[in-house]
Amino acid sequence: MIPIPGLHLTADASGRTVFGVSARGHTLTKPTLDESRSRPVQPAYYGLTQAQVDYFTVLNETLDDAIQAALDAGCQTIQGALGIETGDVAENNFSAIEQREPLRAAFARYIILEIDMDATAG
Repeated sequence: MIPIPGLHLTADASGRTVFGVSARGHTLTKPTLDESRSRPVQPAYYGLTQAQVDYFTVLNETLDDAIQAALDAGCQTIQGALGIETGDVAENNFSAIEQREPLRAAFARYIILEIDMDATAG
């Protein structure tokens, strides 16, 4: 794991739980853009390394992947038990942010716990 000073959970513009980093008096969800989110910046602009920015990106992508994997596995288990052969209802049900967000927040908190445990163990 790569330590990222100021890493915490926040919400993006659509209200989804994402990882953010505190730098230069702002909470950033995209540390590759300036505070106005209109101009690309180098990691050093926020006191970060490229490795930290890359890891930050991986954390948010891992969160997306974990949620999808959990939903896929859960829905497949339910569909199998009910004898359902298509995932149409599941897809419609879980496409809304309101349905996915509680799971997303729970997985995000879990990732933070793992990072914190690793930091205290090291």
